[in-house]
Amino acid sequence: MAFYNDANSTIENIKLTVVESAKMVSCNLVEPQSYCGTGFPQARYQGADLVLSWQTSQGQIISRPVLLKQPQQFDASKRYAAVIKFTDPTNFEAFFTVNPRPF
Repeated sequence: MAFYNDANSTIENIKLTVVESAKMVSCNLVEPQSYCGTGFPQARYQGADLVLSWQTSQGQIISRPVLLKQPQQFDASKRYAAVIKFTDPTNFEAFFTVNPRPF
C-alpha cells in the first residue's frame, strides 16, 4: 500500500480503514511530492468496503469511500501494490500498479 502526495501541500493523518473489521493502515504525514508506504495484506481489503480519511494542511478533515478496481490488464504472475494518489489536498485516485511509481 502506498500513499502518494502529488499535491502542493502536506497531507496528514491518512487512514485507510476496512469498514467491516475496522482494520486499517495509516501514515501520519506525507509531504508534497513524496510518499508513505505501508503493508496492508490483500486479504484484509479484497472485496471489502474501504474508507479513506485525511487532514489537509489547513485542518480540513475529509473522509470518502475508496474503490480499488482490479487492473484491466491483470497478470496473476505479477505482484501488485495498491496506490492512493492525492491529486490535490481534497481529491485522490485509487488503483493498483505493478511498478511502484509508473505515473
